[in-house]
Amino acid sequence: MTEKTTQEQDANQQTFDALKGIYYLIKNFQVNDAVSCIEAFDTNRLVNAGLSMYFEFLLANIALFRFEETSSLHYLLDADNHMTELVRVARASGSSLRCPNYLHIRSLIKWKLSMEHGISENRIKYREHAWRLVRAGIKNFDMDCFYWLRDQLQNDF
Repeated sequence: MTEKTTQEQDANQQTFDALKGIYYLIKNFQVNDAVSCIEAFDTNRLVNAGLSMYFEFLLANIALFRFEETSSLHYLLDADNHMTELVRVARASGSSLRCPNYLHIRSLIKWKLSMEHGISENRIKYREHAWRLVRAGIKNFDMDCFYWLRDQLQNDF
């Protein structure tokens, strides 16, 4: 292994650790601190698809928390846009989305959009998308959060 490759791996690990620290802040409801860290983050450090996808995941989580605080559809749509970008990055790089957290947040956002969006056709579209994501989550990960969301989808309409 060359010195440059080792340095790149170290830099990537440091970037991942920084993003993981931001995720820790979000999970501990320190969203304002997480926003400050995101705003100060040098996006030039996102040198591969995995890091870019994690960054979009964090932005989606922050937007989702903002939606929960304000009930503003703007934040929910922003969260959806970040998850759409995450999927775009994955597809463009040939990466597969094997992270259950990504799938869970995507399905949760789609479910919330199916309840909150003002346009009936969009509500139906989001609900159908949420169902597809939840079924994939149950099939591939068999986690309680997907069963809970399935139950919510069954009860809401």
